[in-house]
Amino acid sequence: MDKSELEEERHRAAAQRSQTPEGAYERHRNWHVSSLGADLLEYGLTGFDADAMMGLRCVPVTQFHDWVDKAISQSDDVTCIGDLLKPIIDQRREDLEALGQQASWERRRRLYHADLAHWRAQPDSLKEGRWRERPMTPGQRALMQVTATALGVAIPPNLTRGAASDWLDGHGANLSYRPER
Repeated sequence: MDKSELEEERHRAAAQRSQTPEGAYERHRNWHVSSLGADLLEYGLTGFDADAMMGLRCVPVTQFHDWVDKAISQSDDVTCIGDLLKPIIDQRREDLEALGQQASWERRRRLYHADLAHWRAQPDSLKEGRWRERPMTPGQRALMQVTATALGVAIPPNLTRGAASDWLDGHGANLSYRPER
Protein backbone atom coordinates (compact mmCIF):
# COMPACT_ATOMS: atom_id res chain seq x y z
CA MET A 1 0.00 0.00 0.00
CA ASP A 2 1.51 3.33 -0.98
CA LYS A 3 1.49 6.47 1.15
CA SER A 4 -1.64 7.99 -0.45
CA GLU A 5 -3.60 4.74 -0.04
CA LEU A 6 -2.58 4.48 3.62
CA GLU A 7 -3.61 8.09 4.19
CA GLU A 8 -6.94 7.47 2.43
CA GLU A 9 -7.57 4.39 4.61
CA ARG A 10 -6.73 6.34 7.79
CA HIS A 11 -9.08 9.14 6.71
CA ARG A 12 -11.87 6.65 5.99
CA ALA A 13 -11.40 4.92 9.38
CA ALA A 14 -11.34 8.26 11.24
CA ALA A 15 -14.50 9.39 9.44
CA GLN A 16 -16.28 6.19 10.37
CA ARG A 17 -15.20 6.46 14.03
CA SER A 18 -16.47 10.04 14.16
CA GLN A 19 -19.87 8.89 12.87
CA THR A 20 -20.29 6.10 15.42
CA PRO A 21 -21.93 7.44 18.63
CA GLU A 22 -20.03 6.81 21.86
CA GLY A 23 -20.92 3.41 23.29
CA ALA A 24 -22.73 2.26 20.14
CA TYR A 25 -21.71 -0.90 18.35
CA GLU A 26 -20.33 -0.56 14.84
CA ARG A 27 -23.01 -1.34 12.28
CA HIS A 28 -22.48 -3.84 9.48
CA ARG A 29 -21.81 -2.45 6.01
CA ASN A 30 -25.19 -3.78 4.80
CA TRP A 31 -26.99 -1.63 7.36
CA HIS A 32 -25.32 1.48 5.91
CA VAL A 33 -26.14 0.39 2.35
CA SER A 34 -29.80 -0.31 3.16
CA SER A 35 -30.26 2.87 5.16
CA LEU A 36 -28.83 5.11 2.46
CA GLY A 37 -30.67 3.26 -0.28
CA ALA A 38 -34.02 3.47 1.48
CA ASP A 39 -33.80 7.24 1.74
CA LEU A 40 -32.80 7.64 -1.91
CA LEU A 41 -35.69 5.37 -2.92
CA GLU A 42 -38.08 7.86 -1.31
CA TYR A 43 -36.92 10.45 -3.85
CA GLY A 44 -37.59 8.18 -6.83
CA LEU A 45 -34.10 6.73 -7.23
CA THR A 46 -33.57 2.98 -7.65
CA GLY A 47 -30.65 0.60 -7.89
CA PHE A 48 -30.56 1.36 -11.60
CA ASP A 49 -29.47 4.90 -10.69
CA ALA A 50 -26.41 3.76 -8.70
CA ASP A 51 -23.84 4.44 -11.42
CA ALA A 52 -25.34 7.85 -12.16
CA MET A 53 -25.34 8.73 -8.44
CA MET A 54 -21.68 7.77 -8.25
CA GLY A 55 -21.06 9.98 -11.27
CA LEU A 56 -22.95 12.84 -9.63
CA ARG A 57 -20.59 12.60 -6.65
CA CYS A 58 -17.66 13.18 -9.03
CA VAL A 59 -19.01 16.35 -10.66
CA PRO A 60 -17.30 19.64 -9.77
CA VAL A 61 -19.27 21.69 -7.24
CA THR A 62 -19.68 24.65 -9.60
CA GLN A 63 -21.19 22.42 -12.28
CA PHE A 64 -23.55 20.80 -9.77
CA HIS A 65 -24.54 24.26 -8.55
CA ASP A 66 -25.45 25.26 -12.13
CA TRP A 67 -27.52 22.11 -12.52
CA VAL A 68 -29.36 22.79 -9.26
CA ASP A 69 -30.14 26.37 -10.34
CA LYS A 70 -31.47 25.12 -13.68
CA ALA A 71 -33.57 22.38 -12.04
CA ILE A 72 -35.08 24.87 -9.57
CA SER A 73 -36.00 27.22 -12.40
CA GLN A 74 -37.73 24.37 -14.27
CA SER A 75 -39.91 23.20 -11.38
CA ASP A 76 -42.57 24.78 -9.20
CA ASP A 77 -42.70 22.16 -6.45
CA VAL A 78 -39.07 21.79 -5.34
CA THR A 79 -38.85 21.82 -1.55
CA CYS A 80 -35.43 20.23 -0.93
CA ILE A 81 -32.31 18.98 -2.68
CA GLY A 82 -33.73 15.44 -2.70
CA ASP A 83 -36.46 16.61 -5.08
CA LEU A 84 -33.77 17.66 -7.56
CA LEU A 85 -31.63 14.53 -7.65
CA LYS A 86 -33.82 12.44 -9.98
CA PRO A 87 -34.39 15.21 -12.58
CA ILE A 88 -30.70 16.15 -12.56
CA ILE A 89 -29.73 12.51 -13.10
CA ASP A 90 -32.40 11.86 -15.73
CA GLN A 91 -31.29 14.84 -17.82
CA ARG A 92 -27.65 13.68 -17.83
CA ARG A 93 -27.97 9.94 -17.31
CA GLU A 94 -25.57 8.66 -19.97
CA ASP A 95 -22.71 10.99 -19.00
CA LEU A 96 -23.22 10.51 -15.25
CA GLU A 97 -23.38 6.72 -15.59
CA ALA A 98 -20.13 6.66 -17.56
CA LEU A 99 -18.46 8.91 -15.00
CA GLY A 100 -19.81 6.80 -12.13
CA GLN A 101 -18.72 3.51 -13.70
CA GLN A 102 -15.22 4.89 -14.20
CA ALA A 103 -15.06 6.16 -10.60
CA SER A 104 -16.32 2.83 -9.27
CA TRP A 105 -13.80 0.92 -11.39
CA GLU A 106 -10.97 3.16 -10.18
CA ARG A 107 -11.98 2.65 -6.53
CA ARG A 108 -12.16 -1.11 -6.92
CA ARG A 109 -8.88 -1.13 -8.86
CA ARG A 110 -7.15 0.77 -6.02
CA LEU A 111 -8.53 -1.64 -3.41
CA TYR A 112 -7.54 -4.68 -5.47
CA HIS A 113 -4.02 -3.39 -6.04
CA ALA A 114 -3.59 -2.54 -2.36
CA ASP A 115 -4.57 -6.12 -1.55
CA LEU A 116 -2.27 -7.43 -4.29
CA ALA A 117 0.65 -5.35 -3.00
CA HIS A 118 0.04 -6.72 0.50
CA TRP A 119 0.02 -10.27 -0.87
CA ARG A 120 3.21 -9.71 -2.88
CA ALA A 121 4.95 -8.41 0.24
CA GLN A 122 4.38 -11.73 2.01
CA PRO A 123 7.28 -14.18 2.36
CA ASP A 124 7.69 -16.57 -0.56
CA SER A 125 6.88 -19.48 1.72
CA LEU A 126 3.31 -18.15 2.01
CA LYS A 127 2.92 -17.37 -1.69
CA GLU A 128 4.07 -20.77 -2.92
CA GLY A 129 1.77 -23.73 -3.08
CA ARG A 130 -1.79 -24.16 -4.18
CA TRP A 131 -2.95 -20.52 -3.99
CA ARG A 132 -3.96 -20.59 -7.65
CA GLU A 133 -6.52 -23.31 -6.87
CA ARG A 134 -8.19 -21.40 -4.04
CA PRO A 135 -11.41 -19.42 -4.66
CA MET A 136 -10.95 -15.95 -6.08
CA THR A 137 -10.80 -13.06 -3.64
CA PRO A 138 -13.65 -10.56 -3.23
CA GLY A 139 -11.31 -7.88 -4.61
CA GLN A 140 -10.68 -9.93 -7.74
CA ARG A 141 -14.41 -10.52 -8.21
CA ALA A 142 -15.27 -6.83 -7.81
CA LEU A 143 -12.53 -5.69 -10.20
CA MET A 144 -13.53 -8.36 -12.72
CA GLN A 145 -17.17 -7.23 -12.63
CA VAL A 146 -16.45 -3.60 -13.33
CA THR A 147 -13.70 -4.41 -15.86
CA ALA A 148 -16.02 -6.78 -17.74
CA THR A 149 -18.77 -4.15 -17.74
CA ALA A 150 -16.39 -1.47 -19.00
CA LEU A 151 -15.08 -3.75 -21.76
CA GLY A 152 -18.45 -5.33 -22.60
CA VAL A 153 -17.16 -8.89 -22.11
CA ALA A 154 -18.40 -11.84 -20.09
CA ILE A 155 -16.67 -13.26 -17.03
CA PRO A 156 -16.09 -17.01 -17.20
CA PRO A 157 -17.87 -18.86 -14.38
CA ASN A 158 -16.19 -20.64 -11.46
CA LEU A 159 -12.76 -19.07 -11.68
CA THR A 160 -10.06 -19.92 -9.19
CA ARG A 161 -7.78 -17.29 -7.68
CA GLY A 162 -5.07 -18.09 -10.23
CA ALA A 163 -7.47 -18.07 -13.19
CA ALA A 164 -8.96 -14.78 -11.98
CA SER A 165 -5.47 -13.29 -11.74
CA ASP A 166 -4.77 -14.45 -15.31
CA TRP A 167 -8.11 -13.03 -16.52
CA LEU A 168 -7.38 -9.66 -14.91
CA ASP A 169 -3.90 -9.58 -16.46
CA GLY A 170 -5.29 -10.62 -19.84
CA HIS A 171 -7.98 -7.92 -19.82
CA GLY A 172 -5.72 -5.07 -18.82
CA ALA A 173 -6.92 -4.64 -15.26
CA ASN A 174 -3.42 -5.36 -13.95
CA LEU A 175 -1.11 -4.63 -16.86
CA SER A 176 -2.34 -1.09 -17.41
CA TYR A 177 -2.29 -0.12 -13.77
CA ARG A 178 0.82 -1.59 -12.18
CA PRO A 179 2.04 0.36 -9.16
CA GLU A 180 4.62 3.01 -10.01
CA ARG A 181 8.16 2.12 -9.08
